[in-house]
Amino acid sequence: MLLVANGCSHTSGAEIEKHRNSECHEKAWPKHLADIWDCDHVNLSLCGGSNARVIRTTIEKIGELFNNNIHPKDIFVVILWPGPYRTELYEKKYQDHPTWKSWVPLVVGNDYTGDRSLNAQKYYKAWVTLYDSAWADTQNYIEVLSLQSYLKSWGINYFFYRASTTHLLSTNSFNSFEIQIDKKRFPGFKEEGKSYCEMLEYKGFKHAPYSKFAHYGEDGHEFFAKFLDWNVKNIYDL
Repeated sequence: MLLVANGCSHTSGAEIEKHRNSECHEKAWPKHLADIWDCDHVNLSLCGGSNARVIRTTIEKIGELFNNNIHPKDIFVVILWPGPYRTELYEKKYQDHPTWKSWVPLVVGNDYTGDRSLNAQKYYKAWVTLYDSAWADTQNYIEVLSLQSYLKSWGINYFFYRASTTHLLSTNSFNSFEIQIDKKRFPGFKEEGKSYCEMLEYKGFKHAPYSKFAHYGEDGHEFFAKFLDWNVKNIYDL
């Protein structure tokens, strides 16, 4: 079996080793989960990653695995969803960027200046101005349902969880979307307290010594890997 993990900085292992370090895959929860399962893994996450990026890169990677004759039944996908207040913008000028590879991450609350083009800055400002909670909620449902449907269509086993409490959906009513979420495979989808960050805080884990952006240390990642293992084995016979 191959574990395919995706998400944002909480999946990439950001700041485990030093301040502003964007990743540390060897100490992040996907590596610990793969060790528990005694399997290979690939960590597709990116610091500042969005739901849109999760969908794009997960589908692309699965296609690559198919081209390498990896059967769907031998793939297991775990997504720690970043939430709806992020997106990405394609700019060909960044095709040689070592991590972006033309896809520039946009995150609400970040002030994009020198490292983004003028066009990207203008796009970001317009997007933030128009992006209200109803749009964000609708987009979030569509993104989760899209990847859920894609994985099920191929018979690929998966498990979803939320990264942070800041991405809780608003009180807007979206029952027609929500009824389609497979909550057995996405527990706590819209429940307060049911996210990676909230869980580790409740359990008393501290942020990594060098973290300035609320990232947890390797001990938190190890705990979360055990949590995922327990939940997944209650659903699937691995």
